[in-house]
Amino acid sequence: PAPAAPLDFFDRATETAQIDLIINTHSRLTVAGPDGVGKSTLLHQAASTDAAQKLPHGVVLVEAVDADGTRLSINDVIQQLFDQLYDSEPYLKVTAATARVHLAQTQPLVLIDNVRFPSSDSLRALIDLFPKAPILLAMPYSPGGNLTRLVDLGPLPRADAVQLFAATLNQPPGQLNRSTLDAICAALNNVPLAITTVADAVRANNLPL
Repeated sequence: PAPAAPLDFFDRATETAQIDLIINTHSRLTVAGPDGVGKSTLLHQAASTDAAQKLPHGVVLVEAVDADGTRLSINDVIQQLFDQLYDSEPYLKVTAATARVHLAQTQPLVLIDNVRFPSSDSLRALIDLFPKAPILLAMPYSPGGNLTRLVDLGPLPRADAVQLFAATLNQPPGQLNRSTLDAICAALNNVPLAITTVADAVRANNLPL
């Protein structure tokens, strides 16, 4: 099953169209940008699209750290991908080579969120696991080379930043002072994570804007 779609998703029409193309053509794309601009949100949104729902083997998602907060190695990532698509009895510990025998037959949407690849070879090894499947990666930087297509993700347009702030406050934008919202979003550089963090604090503490 796909991960839950974000509650509030604004704009990103250009990026969403590119992702739909990548999914429909079973290609590969890296969404690159600094922390907080919404890379993970975009991946979760992609998982809920019509294009993703048409894939025969659902969605697999691997994030950079496990439940205990430990950063995953590439071998850990490969194991998690295998475990999401296959049950084995007794439990099968895989390598890139042994996992590929099985994973190469599948067509899920593969989402890799903020995993660190020590080299282009390690990224290529992961991509080679899924020759028939679309792969979306979220990273703070471009992986370089031509292994994936690239989208540079930046802050939201101001109008969407204002809508996100108001939605996080659970208030219609029309009932709030637009110039005040503009000033707040400008101070936060229209970065989605900054906007939701501040709006949550305003709402939770009942602060006047």
